[in-house]
Amino acid sequence: MSRVEITENHGPEAFVSFSGDCTSTPCFSEPFLAKLYTLHSYQAIHDSGGTNVTFEILGSNVSDPSTKNPSSLDSDWSVISSHSLNTNDNLAYSDFWNFKFSKIKITGNTSANIKVLEKHNA
Repeated sequence: MSRVEITENHGPEAFVSFSGDCTSTPCFSEPFLAKLYTLHSYQAIHDSGGTNVTFEILGSNVSDPSTKNPSSLDSDWSVISSHSLNTNDNLAYSDFWNFKFSKIKITGNTSANIKVLEKHNA
């Protein structure tokens, strides 16, 4: 007997999870409930200001038992992918993983204008 896991698309359009400058680093996007999706795609656009920006995708399976909200402790989040961005660098990243939550972390030059688009699919 086989087991079938049903997932769904968040879209079909990508959504903006982060846009702007970081006034103090690190900067985070709001956590995304990723448990229903297996394919995760990110586009990071660094269109002005400075170098030495690190773009990370984080994942976590830890949630508060009473509220079901994602953990706010840094130690409960794992780095899925980490990339360096310089001015006018664009990044396209896609991968299969199975975490309950995901979020973006941006560190480095605070004058950088970064835009991150996400798309999550079955």
